[in-house]
Amino acid sequence: MANTVLEQVSVRAMNVDALNCDAIYADGNLSNGSVFTRGAISATAGNGELFTVVAPTTTTLANLWMACSPEVVVIASATGLKYTGLSVDPRDFTNLASQPIAAFQPQVGDLIKITADGITGGALSGLTVDQFAVAANGVFTLSPSVAAISGLSFKVRSITDSITIADHKCGTSKVAAALLECVAVA
Repeated sequence: MANTVLEQVSVRAMNVDALNCDAIYADGNLSNGSVFTRGAISATAGNGELFTVVAPTTTTLANLWMACSPEVVVIASATGLKYTGLSVDPRDFTNLASQPIAAFQPQVGDLIKITADGITGGALSGLTVDQFAVAANGVFTLSPSVAAISGLSFKVRSITDSITIADHKCGTSKVAAALLECVAVA
């Protein structure tokens, strides 16, 4: 299974610094496109101003953040060494546990493209144009829904879109993606 690829097509966070933050998740790896609640500042020495990542709950589906780190693939060896530059494919990228994660806070009107792995169930076929992809209790992925919720909600604008990615042969290929428009944050 590949990791989620997220493309910020047109998001307010590109121009408003307050809609961007750095966070950290110690309990595992997180793909870009993961939605989360921004917790307290990390208490771990050396983490500076990194907020902790907390899975959404039924009471915290509003004003969520979305992981969107630069896709520099890091491969960790059994000896603890880390290697970069061995893959240019963003599907090989994940935000490693206990490493900083760049995130943005989606706003109404934002447009993003996201691959199937960022949707609960891992298939774009679970989405229908003009239905919704919403935050859900206890999961970091967006979930298909027939209606927007009181919380982070995206309207599905297309399920036949694509994201152009680099491949290991110095070319490009297209990966299927859904085009989503943020219609509610709270």
